[in-house]
Amino acid sequence: MESNISTNVVKIDLKTILDNYTNTQFWKKKWVVYSHRDFRLEMFINKIDVEVNNIVLKIKPVGFIKTKKGNIYSSWQYKTFNVPIDHDEYTEINFSNQLEGACIEVMKDIELSYLTQYYSDYKKAQANEVKAENIIIDIAKRKLDDANIHDDDIRDAYIDKCVSDAEIPHYSIEYLTKMEYKALPSEYLYLASWFDNKKKYEEIAEKCKKVGNKIHLKIWLESRKITSQEYADNLEAEMEDIR
Repeated sequence: MESNISTNVVKIDLKTILDNYTNTQFWKKKWVVYSHRDFRLEMFINKIDVEVNNIVLKIKPVGFIKTKKGNIYSSWQYKTFNVPIDHDEYTEINFSNQLEGACIEVMKDIELSYLTQYYSDYKKAQANEVKAENIIIDIAKRKLDDANIHDDDIRDAYIDKCVSDAEIPHYSIEYLTKMEYKALPSEYLYLASWFDNKKKYEEIAEKCKKVGNKIHLKIWLESRKITSQEYADNLEAEMEDIR
């Protein structure tokens, strides 16, 4: 039985897609556009959007990336991009750039999943945010009790406003932003190498350089500060009075 999956890494070109997209047998084909150890990226036609005259291609990961912290499985991550039909200005270069960009975006999503699952600094930053929110909720409830307000709707509205107005540092988001390209640098560089785009490779190599300790220090300081009475007092001072 003939397989519709190319098991070798191939550099699929725009002409092949445009020449064959109306062939129903072609719709079943999948191409391995990147492969490294136990991980690969496959591309296939997701749909043909007749309303806007586009071929929608999907990039999907298969297998896993092996790391020191554990294996990363990511079959649910994917990206799509559009190839216009009957647009002479859309060239092979445009296609190659979109394909490379979609592959890199998939890698970013995989890296994000890896960071949130395995990196202690991210978990500490998230825990700090939850602690800060719980402190605000406890203070708000106490103020409501002192004001003898027991109506659930009023209480919920006041608590929600206190949480919304509080200036809680979201270091978890900052951490993920600063760690982009830095948790899986070799995977990005292998990927960039395959596309043989020197400029893009150098761009990614620059981004893959080690992150400084500033964000790690911020998270550590926040962990210490959040347990102090002064921290709670400052949050309470910033809260809107009950009227």
